[in-house]
Amino acid sequence: MAIAVEKSFQHFLDNSFQNYGDGEWVAIYGENVVAHGLNLKKVLEDVKRKSLPVSAVLISKVKKTASYL
Repeated sequence: MAIAVEKSFQHFLDNSFQNYGDGEWVAIYGENVVAHGLNLKKVLEDVKRKSLPVSAVLISKVKKTASYL
């Protein structure tokens, strides 16, 4: 399972997710976005429906603007 999480995180780092809207949640498993949407609960339900291990899925929110501290 750790390998799937590492691949998911690497996929997250390597991609801009410009095909997804600002504020949209993406669920990444391995090198694939397996679910996405504006409602986190529905995204998690989609992941569960696909019988994927939720603990191995990376969930992140797409943000189009940069934040600076």
